[in-house]
Amino acid sequence: MYKPDTVARAERVLGGEVTSWRRIESRGYAKNEHWTLECVDGTRAFAKVASIPPRPQWLRDEVHVYESVQGPFMPRFLGWEDGSEPLLVLEDVSIGAHAPPPWRHGDVDSVLVAVREMAGAARCGELPSLTQATWQTWTRSREIPCLC
Repeated sequence: MYKPDTVARAERVLGGEVTSWRRIESRGYAKNEHWTLECVDGTRAFAKVASIPPRPQWLRDEVHVYESVQGPFMPRFLGWEDGSEPLLVLEDVSIGAHAPPPWRHGDVDSVLVAVREMAGAARCGELPSLTQATWQTWTRSREIPCLC
């Protein structure tokens, strides 16, 4: 059976056979290649490939965050392969998930809990401050009053 290159790469990163996969039509800023995967051992994973600059660097930056911060608000980091088209493999948290909008009763409270957990999370590495951010979205976020 034919396996797309991303699936074969994910198998190497995960160290096991991927038995089913689905490419996800992406939304958002980065427009990376996204996949959901299921392994023979039952592991469900989310894979992301970045190919067009500056997206590969963004993915490397994301890996740095996974290596530096841990908490219940983050999916489990399962593996990584660098190169001209980096591959990041994370725990698939999409099963039973809901991504607003629309917002449901209790969603805002859940977000506020996660923001508090993030603010208090221990770090094992240095991360840039939002005051150093160059994206307009992050610059505007500094203007939001603290929720903690």
